[in-house]
Amino acid sequence: MLRFLGLSLIIVWSACSATSHGVEAPLPAPSSTLVTAMIPADAVAVSRCAPQWCVVARSVYERLSDMTECWTKLQHQIEVGYEIWRGAAQPVLAIYQGNFDRAATEECATETFRIDGYEVRRDGALTVFATEAGQAVYVGWRDHAVVIGDRAAVTSALAATAPTSKLSAQLATASSGPMVVVGTHPFVADLLGVPAVHWEITIEGSLMWHDRPEALAEIGKQLDERARRRMAGLPPAPPPEPQHPAPANLRGRARIEYASPSDAAAAADHLARASFGVTRPFGLKFLSKLSKVSPTVQGATLVLELDQETLGALDLDELGPAHHAVDGKAS
Repeated sequence: MLRFLGLSLIIVWSACSATSHGVEAPLPAPSSTLVTAMIPADAVAVSRCAPQWCVVARSVYERLSDMTECWTKLQHQIEVGYEIWRGAAQPVLAIYQGNFDRAATEECATETFRIDGYEVRRDGALTVFATEAGQAVYVGWRDHAVVIGDRAAVTSALAATAPTSKLSAQLATASSGPMVVVGTHPFVADLLGVPAVHWEITIEGSLMWHDRPEALAEIGKQLDERARRRMAGLPPAPPPEPQHPAPANLRGRARIEYASPSDAAAAADHLARASFGVTRPFGLKFLSKLSKVSPTVQGATLVLELDQETLGALDLDELGPAHHAVDGKAS
C-alpha cells in the first residue's frame, strides 16, 4: 500500500513507527479547524490516525527503527496524522500535527538519509526532499503542523484559510478511534453496486501487524535487497507477495450513507447475496468473509460491524492507492 506516497514516507515514517506493543493506541485529538481548512477540494478520502496507526511509512518501518538518534526523537513529537487521498493520479497529501522545528528536522533528515542519495534543500518557505532520479516531495510548516506532498498541494494547504472540501465537515464530526477514514471515493459503489453519498470507516485494536518480529525482519530483507540492486544499477525487483500476519484484536465499523433508504436496502441486499461488482482490489478471501456480515439498515445508512476475521482477510497492500505519482513521476 505504501507505494502510493513514495518518497514522502521517508519524512513521516515516525507517524507509524511508535509501536503500541499490545497497548491500546491513544485516540487522536479532534480534527482542528486548521487541518480541515487544509483539506483540498479534490479530496476523495481522508484518514485521521493516532501515531501508531498512520500507514504511510509502513514499508520502511524496520529500517528506520535503527536509524539515527535524532530521528528516534522526532517520532515522539507526532500527535496526530491526516492522510489525504485526492483525485485520480494525484499525489497523496499528508498533514502531521506536532512540535517540529524546521531546521532541526532538516538537519536530522540530511544525516539520516544521506546514504540513500536523498538531497534535502530549502526552496523558500518549503523544504524539498529530492532523489537523483528527479522525484521530489515538498514539506511546508504551519502552526504546529507539517504538510507533505507535491508543490502545488502543499503551497495551497499553507495558504488555506477556510474549508473547501465536503469532507472537512464529515471529518470534524467523525467517530473517535485510533484510525478513522471518511470519504466519497466510489470504491464502495463499485463493491456493492449502489452509489453512496459518503462513508466512514473506524478501525481500532491493540496491535498492528508491523509490531511482529517476523514482519520486521522481512521488511529489512526487502529494503536491503532494494538498496543492493540500486547500487548495482539493476532495475527494482518485482514487489513481493504480502506475508504479514493479520493484526491482533482488530475490529471496525463501516457507516455508508446513501441518497435514500431504498438505496441502502438495495446495497444490503447485494451484500446478503454476495453480489459484488468487483473483486479487485479487495480480494476473494475478504469478500467471502464480508458476505457473512449481517448489515444493519438505519434509514439511508448501511452499518457493517467488521470483526477481526473479516478485517484480517483484507489485503491493505492492494486496497490502497498504490500507484500515485510524486510530482508527475510514478513512485
